[in-house]
Parts: sequence; C-alpha cells; structure tokens
Amino acid sequence: MSGQGHTNRTSSPSRVRKALESVFLGNSGGTVVEECRRCGTSLESETHGCPTCGAEEVARYRIE
Repeated sequence: MSGQGHTNRTSSPSRVRKALESVFLGNSGGTVVEECRRCGTSLESETHGCPTCGAEEVARYRIE
C-alpha cells in the first residue's frame, strides 16, 4: 500500500543539517554545533546544562 511506513513531517532543518549544508554548499559563514557530551542532545547557544539529562558538559564543534 502506498504511504505506509512514510511520515509526513514538516519541520525546520536541524542545526546539524544546516551545518552540513553550509559545508557542502559553500556557505563561508561557519556554524557552531553544540551538543551534550553525555546524551548527544543538540543545544542552543548559551545553554547551561542539558535539558534532557541535566549534564553540564557541552561539546562545541565549529564547522567552517
């Protein structure tokens, strides 16, 4: 049957996807991706601690 197993999600691209697009499409602005070191949750800038697991350690990756 058509349509089974497919979801129609309409959401904005993730920060990681935006970062990868900027690398492959040549956007020279650079992007910083921040995520929790414990659980990997993507975080917004200036976040103090992970809202998912409560960890304080944040990994920052600069993609140029």
